[in-house]
Amino acid sequence: MTPATDARTALSDRAVATLRTAVPALWGTLVTVLLGALAGHLPDDVHTALAGVLGSDVVLAAIVAVVIAAWYAGWRRLEPHVPLWLVRLVLGSARTPSYAPVAPAVADADRHHLVLLSRDLATSDPARAALERVLAS
Repeated sequence: MTPATDARTALSDRAVATLRTAVPALWGTLVTVLLGALAGHLPDDVHTALAGVLGSDVVLAAIVAVVIAAWYAGWRRLEPHVPLWLVRLVLGSARTPSYAPVAPAVADADRHHLVLLSRDLATSDPARAALERVLAS
């Protein structure tokens, strides 16, 4: 694949994030619908009890949300161990989105104070390294 082709077919992080949100929601909803359809094949007393619980829209919405969350969490855990085509199928994309760190702009007066503070810290101090990264941006 040429770099030009790769650039045209590569999904943006926003598209990947959207897919990895929407596709598990669709799968979780489908699983919930299938479980509801299978409920008709349960013994009558279990079916009646289940119908009573699922009669509430609030409870049904909560169950759908739990199934979606379980679907996503389960597949995220399995993701490193399954083929990429399966990850794409169940999560929408085999790539996780990457997000640039968000660092607010540092005002000149604050920058001066941060420089002085970083000089007072030992070179091995992780706080000094963090301050230097903020000052470099």
